Amino acid sequence: MLGKSDQAALGEPISQPGLADTNCGRLPTTTVATLSQMVPLNSQNNVDAALAMIAGQAVDTTGSILDLGGIGQAAPPSATLAIPSARQPVSKSGDATGLTCSTIDVVNALIQVTYSTQCQGGTSFKVNFDNQVSILGNQFSGSGDSGSLIITSDKAQPVALLYAGSDTGTVGNPIQAVLGALKDPNTGEVPRIVGGTDHSVPCPATTSQSQVSTIGPQDKTGLPQSEISRATLARNHRMFELMQDSAVDTVDVGRSADNPDESAIVVTLRGQTSLPIPAQVDGVRTRIAQSGEFNALHAQARQVEALSPISETEIARARSAKQQHAEELMTNSAIIGVGVGASNDSPGESAIVVFVEKGKSVAVPAVIDGVRTRVITTDPFRTFNWGKSTVKACSRR
Repeated sequence: MLGKSDQAALGEPISQPGLADTNCGRLPTTTVATLSQMVPLNSQNNVDAALAMIAGQAVDTTGSILDLGGIGQAAPPSATLAIPSARQPVSKSGDATGLTCSTIDVVNALIQVTYSTQCQGGTSFKVNFDNQVSILGNQFSGSGDSGSLIITSDKAQPVALLYAGSDTGTVGNPIQAVLGALKDPNTGEVPRIVGGTDHSVPCPATTSQSQVSTIGPQDKTGLPQSEISRATLARNHRMFELMQDSAVDTVDVGRSADNPDESAIVVTLRGQTSLPIPAQVDGVRTRIAQSGEFNALHAQARQVEALSPISETEIARARSAKQQHAEELMTNSAIIGVGVGASNDSPGESAIVVFVEKGKSVAVPAVIDGVRTRVITTDPFRTFNWGKSTVKACSRR
């Protein structure tokens, strides 16, 4: 990255290929720009971004990005900016992994990111950034993609700037925050994205990733007997009450899709309930499923619901709860992120998404201020050595 994890100085040369491609600068490079502005890494700024002054004609000033017009075909992004939203399909073309596509999984996230003071060495330090965007899946990016522009797949509108990742996802700064942080300190002028008209991005089918849970409602494989017993007790205690709604077909014990390490009371519906199914019953998560008959009649409508953005009302409800509790949750060293996304247990509902570091244990409440929680177990988010390894995109030029 241009700012070298806050270790760079203004006026330093920016080389191509970058450090990640040249064994930390040990191979020949060409200077294409000089560092002209960077935002200090701290929790107040909430962005990791910098600007460089190009050297002569060393950089294409049209804004074209490789593969945005098709594999091997360069095209500029749209000049219109987009606001990040949960379940929004997005794309990026990066040096390490080329053109990839996925969806925004989490918005308004407070994320802990690990940095290193040197390329392949030095000491590490951590910074918490708020209001971040998390992209679904470990195939979207890899180390070396930092600085890639994340755009909407349908219109190529810039939505975020990629700077970190983990084995479960990618983290970006919302583009409006980036541009605002990089305004000229003397004139107040805000930089703009060099772009053109809206256009779709030809996403490779192999990189698109769905957000629909693949965990079957009745799949209890690997769950501790204590979890199954806990849910069974709650189910037996509350089944009669739940079955009073004529839309409820069955009440069973299964696995939560919001926290696969926990059991759930699986409520199968054959129609629209008269009252919402509670998010938890006697401390056990509930998971909403559909009966075969209802499933056949409404399959297309529910598929659209499963992939559609969550309503702003739902997002606002979760955002309010996240803002109230994120910092408190992050005081637990096992929790490295808290944001807002969609519930996998209840289609159409929002959730407070809690990122838990692998190898660490923490009891995440099933519900916070009436909002479901969803747990993602991940290794730390970092700006180096993450993601898939693949052929460099620039090698196709």
